Amino acid sequence: MPEFWRKGMGGRLSDAARQLLHTAGYSFATLWVLSENHHARAFYDRNGFTQDDSSKLI
Repeated sequence: MPEFWRKGMGGRLSDAARQLLHTAGYSFATLWVLSENHHARAFYDRNGFTQDDSSKLI
């Protein structure tokens, strides 16, 4: 929802999810994002995720 973009909520949610995963003993996570979703891809890039250029046909 564009009215909530760039307000810091996504970053806080991402941080909380990472902390929960870390606490549960996970050392990495995989995240799938639609290739056309440039806004989301930029968000994840800014928040430390890296792209591996793999893809999946649905």
